[in-house]
Amino acid sequence: MTVKARGNGAERALKQICPEIEIVARYHADDPYRGMNVMDWILPSHPDLNMVVTTTDASAIGSYLALQVNEISGKDIAVFSGDATQDALHMIAEDNSVFRGTMNLYPFQGGYDSVMRLYEMVQNGAPAFPKFETLPYTALSQEQVRSGDYERSF
Repeated sequence: MTVKARGNGAERALKQICPEIEIVARYHADDPYRGMNVMDWILPSHPDLNMVVTTTDASAIGSYLALQVNEISGKDIAVFSGDATQDALHMIAEDNSVFRGTMNLYPFQGGYDSVMRLYEMVQNGAPAFPKFETLPYTALSQEQVRSGDYERSF
């Protein structure tokens, strides 16, 4: 459900900021191999595709590789994702990369904090009221990645 909810949020944001956007496909692809396969299926019917937005770096990596193999590049093509993995950051920094950015979702910190909050509940009981916390997500642009001008949290 989490990946689907991420996708729903991404789709809503895209439609909000760009109401005329045409979303030509939406698929579950949580690893590079599936990301590549989805792009290989989409590209023949949508040769004018100019943006790929994924909820994970893994699927974006596959999409990016499929675009490279099909020699699709240029300033009007973009791949965006979420996770800020080392592999994605490396590909974003490549010369002429269409992988334009990612979001640092602080996965290590999120996992750590989750266990610590659960441990607190086991030790002290459930809180009287739920406490909502959000990690300080950080957008990482291609320029920031290339310059190294960002906080490394992994």
